[in-house]
Amino acid sequence: MPGAEKKTRKEKAAVAAKGRAAPGVNKYMPDQSRNAHASIAASSGAQKLLKRAALLQTLLARKESAETRIRLAEIWIELNQSKYHGAARETLETCLKLDPGDAMCARRVLAPLLLSFGEHEAAAALLAQYSNDTSAVMVCCGLLLSLAEHAEAEGEEEEEGGGDD
Repeated sequence: MPGAEKKTRKEKAAVAAKGRAAPGVNKYMPDQSRNAHASIAASSGAQKLLKRAALLQTLLARKESAETRIRLAEIWIELNQSKYHGAARETLETCLKLDPGDAMCARRVLAPLLLSFGEHEAAAALLAQYSNDTSAVMVCCGLLLSLAEHAEAEGEEEEEGGGDD
């Protein structure tokens, strides 16, 4: 074509690069901080867990099952948000009421949950109720409960001793 000017390689590369993002940058995700990626991954993970929880709740409405209740409680715990901890506890306690023998071992999920809430009396009652369970979870919960009671007793002694000065 007469009169057409030829573009140099550098000019062609500059024109092509205008539509592309810099190397290592996702042009579809403008915020490139590490925290942004982590929060996006966490929120998508939480959304998946919430969908699974909704499906399990639907399944429970159709057919009561201890196994389904335990899975649902584990999802509530995995979400690691305080608003779901009460639901997890309620779900596990219902499981124990429906199956006092606890064939599905809901107690092994409930005991650490109670300890994490600081509900030592409820955890102690649960451990006493299933005192024949020598699983690692229940033994560790017993040890943690003993440590918490010991620390609580020491704290009370320090308060009493500190007031005399």
